[in-house]
Amino acid sequence: MEQMLKSLYEAAIEGSVTRLKELIQQDELILIRSTKVTSYGETPLHIVAMIGHLDFCSELVRRNPGLIRELDSRGSSALHIASAKGHARIVNIIVSACPEMCLAYDGDGYNPIHIAAMNGWVNVLEELVKVSPDEVCGRVNTCQGGNVLHLCVQYYQMEALKFLLVVKNDHDFVNSKDEYGNSILHLAVEDKQVEIIRFLLNETAIEVNTLNSSGLTASDILKRQPKRDSTYMDIAHFPQLISGQRRTSSSSGGHHSEIHSKSGEDEHVLLDQHRNSLMVVASLIATMAFQAGVNPPSGFKPDSGLYNVFVVSNTIGFLSSLSVILLLISGLPLRHKVFTWTWTAILWISISATTCTYTVSLASMSDWTSYSIGFRIVIATWFDLKALLFLLHTIRFLSHCIQDWPFKRKCYAWLFIIVAWIIAAVLGIPVPPINPIDQNILFPIFVTGWEVSAAFLIVLYAIQMVFFITSKLKTWFKQLKSHLSPSNQAPGV
Repeated sequence: MEQMLKSLYEAAIEGSVTRLKELIQQDELILIRSTKVTSYGETPLHIVAMIGHLDFCSELVRRNPGLIRELDSRGSSALHIASAKGHARIVNIIVSACPEMCLAYDGDGYNPIHIAAMNGWVNVLEELVKVSPDEVCGRVNTCQGGNVLHLCVQYYQMEALKFLLVVKNDHDFVNSKDEYGNSILHLAVEDKQVEIIRFLLNETAIEVNTLNSSGLTASDILKRQPKRDSTYMDIAHFPQLISGQRRTSSSSGGHHSEIHSKSGEDEHVLLDQHRNSLMVVASLIATMAFQAGVNPPSGFKPDSGLYNVFVVSNTIGFLSSLSVILLLISGLPLRHKVFTWTWTAILWISISATTCTYTVSLASMSDWTSYSIGFRIVIATWFDLKALLFLLHTIRFLSHCIQDWPFKRKCYAWLFIIVAWIIAAVLGIPVPPINPIDQNILFPIFVTGWEVSAAFLIVLYAIQMVFFITSKLKTWFKQLKSHLSPSNQAPGV
C-alpha cells in the first residue's frame, strides 16, 4: 500500500495522467481508500494545485470530486494552494466542480479570494469572483480583521485592489474597517503607499475624515510621520487629504470645536518645524562665534577699538545663540507664537552681531580707507533689510495684540509704532566722518549707531510684549469672572 501511495505521489509530481490511469487499473479505490500522500496531509490534488499540472488535476477531479474538500495539516484546501500559486485554470476546474469552496477558510483565517489578493493574482480573482461575487466582502478571520481590500493594501497589491473595486465599488465595502478601526486609507497613509492613496482619493468613495479606534484620521497619521521623508511631501500634496483635516459634526458646537482642535494641531506642527529651524541656525551661529572667539583674526591689536568691537559683537552673537538653544531644549511648554517670535528676534540680533563681527574682521586685516563707499552701502543695506523684516513681523504681532482694542486706541498704537520705527531707522544709519582716515574713529561711530538702533528696537519689542500680556490678562480675568458669576452656576447650587 505504501508503495502505491508513493507511486501516486510521484505521478502527481510529474503530472503523468498515463501513470495515474495505470495505478487506478491496479487499484480502482486508490483515490478513495487513502487520499493523503505526504506527511503534511496533502492529497494528490494539493500537489498538482501547487505545481500546476492541468490535465492531471482534471482527471483527479473527474474521478474523485471529494478531493476538493480535503484539507492539509495547515487547514488549506487545493483551491487555497492554487490561488496562492496563481494557477487560474486549475482554480477554474476546482470552483466549477465545487463552488462553495470559495467560502472555505484556511487555518490562518483566509479564504481563496483573500489569498489570491494577497499575492496579486488578478486572473485568479477573476475566476473566483465569477463563481462567488458576494464573497468579495468576506471578512478576514484574524486578530487584525478587515476585508480583502485591507489585505491588498497591506501586501502592496495595487492591481488587485483596482480590480476588486471595479467589481464592487460599494460605499460600505470601500470604507470598511479592521479590528483597530482603520480603513484602507489609514493603512495606505501609514505605509506611505502614494499610488494607492492617489487611486483611493481620486477614483473611489473613500471617506477621508473617518476615525480609527485611536480617534485619528488618515491626515492625523500623516502628521505623525517624519517630515523629511520624500514620500511625506508627496502624500501631503493631495488636496483631498488636506481638506479632510476639517472634520464635520452633526451639531454646530461640535463642528466648531473640532475645527478649532484641528487648526490647533496644524499650528503646533508649523511651530515645531519653526523650532527645528531655529535650533539649526542657532547651533551654527554659536559654533562660528565660539571658533572666532577662540581664534580671532591675526590683524587685531589688543588695545585697538576694533578689537573691543570684535569681542563685544562676537560675544553678543554667541550668547544670544546659546540663549535660543537653552530655551529650545529647556523642555518648557513654550508652544505659543509669541515665544517663537521672541526666539526669532533674538536670532536676528545674533545674525546682526555676526555680520558686525565679520565686517570688523575684514577691517582688521587691511586699511579701512581701502574699502569703497559701495561696501559701506552694502553693510548699511543689510541692516536696513533686517530692520524691514523685523518691522513686518512686528506689524503682524501688534495686529494680533490689539485686535480687540477700540478703534481710537488702535490708531494711537499704530502711530506710536510708526514713529518708533522711523527713529530706530534713523539711529541705525551709519554716518562716517567726512574724511575717514582712522578706522578706530569710523567703526565705533558705525557700531554705536547700530547698537543704539538695536537697543531701541529691543525696548520697542518689550513694550509690545507688555501690550500682549496685558490683553491676555484682561481676557483671562473676563473668563474667570464669567465662570464665577451666579448666572453660570447649576440650579440648586
